[in-house]
Amino acid sequence: MSSNAVNELFQLYFKNRPANLDIHQFTLLVEFFPTALVVLCDGVLDEEEKVYIDRLAKSVGNIFLEDGYAPQKATALSKIFGEELEYLIHHQETWKGDFLDALRAHLIHYPEQKDNILDTIYLFAEASQEDELGAPEQAMIHFLKETLNLEENIS
Repeated sequence: MSSNAVNELFQLYFKNRPANLDIHQFTLLVEFFPTALVVLCDGVLDEEEKVYIDRLAKSVGNIFLEDGYAPQKATALSKIFGEELEYLIHHQETWKGDFLDALRAHLIHYPEQKDNILDTIYLFAEASQEDELGAPEQAMIHFLKETLNLEENIS
């Protein structure tokens, strides 16, 4: 994918799955995708993990509130985000490679987002565990750090 990787993915994704997100909103979905992969790295979406997807979606809603969206619009977008994250988890085999490729290209142009993505991954990974991170979570975080070159921008 080119430097317009997120835009290309946006076109491909919505050709297959229409949703009410603009390119800015979709970019946030791409940026939050790795966090969903970590939270759900066991491959099973159970009730507890649905709670964390809801929290992740609400976090995105808060971002929209901070960006000046009306509360009703932010809540609606939060709901859409939750639905899209759940869809992506159920269809990882179809979308995981495309989302990670697009995000890797996106981060070349926006390296400042690396810290935010890594912080969010750890925040939700730790919150979803009762004690320490399990082997699947650690393996997924390692995979994402390597794939997305996340530690490059850490100071």
